[in-house]
Amino acid sequence: MSMTEGVFTGADGTSLIRYYRSASPAEPVAILQILHGMSEYFLRYEAFAGHMGRCGILVVGHDHAGHGQSSAEDDYGYFGPDKGWLNFVEDADHLRLIVSKEHPDVPYFMLGHSMGSLILREYLTRHADGLAGAIITGTSGRNVLTPLGLFLVRVLRMRYGDRHRSNFVQTMAFGGNNRRVGSPANLYEWLSSDRAVSDSYANDPQCGFVLTLAGFSDLFTLLHRTSQPGWPGRVPAELPLLFLSGALDPVGRYGEGPKEVVEALRKAGHQRAELKLYEEMRHEVLNEKDRTAVYDDIEAFIKDVIERDGAAGQRLG
Repeated sequence: MSMTEGVFTGADGTSLIRYYRSASPAEPVAILQILHGMSEYFLRYEAFAGHMGRCGILVVGHDHAGHGQSSAEDDYGYFGPDKGWLNFVEDADHLRLIVSKEHPDVPYFMLGHSMGSLILREYLTRHADGLAGAIITGTSGRNVLTPLGLFLVRVLRMRYGDRHRSNFVQTMAFGGNNRRVGSPANLYEWLSSDRAVSDSYANDPQCGFVLTLAGFSDLFTLLHRTSQPGWPGRVPAELPLLFLSGALDPVGRYGEGPKEVVEALRKAGHQRAELKLYEEMRHEVLNEKDRTAVYDDIEAFIKDVIERDGAAGQRLG
């Protein structure tokens, strides 16, 4: 899939954020902006972007601060000394404004995966106006240990500094993710049942890095904010939301986390929040063996929203 690239100054005022857009279609029927997950980068979604492009959907996205081409390798996992989590949100909105100015009348959707799902969930409480819909993959439910994690990281930052990388915190957060994988060949088989995916991730220098203590603080802050009882009420009730998760995903507690999130939304009056669990899939549903089924479900969601809410739904193939 051919991509064009650009840069903009991040919300922190210093970072140069690298963004990408698919080269086709020239006249999209919809735009889909991707917010990638932790310790990865946008171009891991290139195959998915190609599929969407063939459906008439323009895909855009950026490497978050501290990731990919938006950061020097030594700074991977460091998102700034203060409120890096909020800068994630504002950087996503900045890219949306850039793209929307070029295609002001095209329905705009956003997709967030894993940490990107938490960024998107926070984004929806601040900048959802004008958004056609949101797709949330690989998200988690409430974790009662998050306040403890925030406290621990705060104490460790006081002793070791913002840029310290703690293997203890890394193990605490992710050490059990392979628990239900029989005889895992690498640390990342929980990502996908497709061994080629986990092998590629394990061997990619832009993937799998340990967050700094400041980075973990930002991650835990996003998780804490989006787990509050008041979060569903801060998301516009009329916004179409599609949650996709693997039933074998440890991040979502094997389906229970996304169920909790969608149930909370529905109790708060969100009648257009839906969840699909894929029984044989793990964390990265877009990189699973049967990934095209997930691609098709996302295309169908976008098509259904446009047809229901108007604006060129008939142009989707």
